[in-house]
Amino acid sequence: ADFLARPRLMDAPWTLHARARIVRGPSGPIAPPAAEDEAALAVEPEALYRFAAGMGLNYGPAFRPIEALSVGENVALAALAPPAPPPRGGRQVVAPESLDGAMQTLIALLMQSGQETGGTAMLPVAVGRIVAQPGAIAAAAAARITARSARVVVANLTLFDEAGAAILVAEGARFQRVVLKEASRLAEQVYVWRDEPLTGLEATSVAFAPALADLAAAARKAAPADAAVTRTLA
Repeated sequence: ADFLARPRLMDAPWTLHARARIVRGPSGPIAPPAAEDEAALAVEPEALYRFAAGMGLNYGPAFRPIEALSVGENVALAALAPPAPPPRGGRQVVAPESLDGAMQTLIALLMQSGQETGGTAMLPVAVGRIVAQPGAIAAAAAARITARSARVVVANLTLFDEAGAAILVAEGARFQRVVLKEASRLAEQVYVWRDEPLTGLEATSVAFAPALADLAAAARKAAPADAAVTRTLA
């Protein structure tokens, strides 16, 4: 199976993003990876999503499935909200927001480690193998880091149903640190208004000067205190 994409509403060539081989495995329960440590520290989901937004990962309501979260040194566990039904009555192996919720737990591990993001984020770039039970509904997720460096994290991801049985295991999921364009451009999109007197013109000769002064005063009041870019009214 090949996964290709191109910019929306553009007649651009397709770009290959992923390639996989899909096979039918043996029936029966899925064995999750062996547990080595416990996730004992509770983390507020909203804190996770605020941290993610600071990296440029702005999750909308449909992709905020985590309802409760706890982390350990290399493992994170999350309770997930029930996923939305497939569109138009279709079928899916697993709800995308549930699988994304498992990946989001890695953000909590990054947050708890105190590692500086510097306007970058860890994004999935490859996975070794996925074993899944098609159509099962995820109620919980776990992520366990198996290797890490400053630029790469490798982890095993598991989804569980309400009974605690594993319904999906992604082994060798590889995440790589990348610079997000939106995050890098954020400073360019913040403004501070500053008044400066006109030169070479009498204030009384400018008919719109009072209205402009009112507009500038409103802009100063609304501008954030930590804005970084200055524009001059002239």
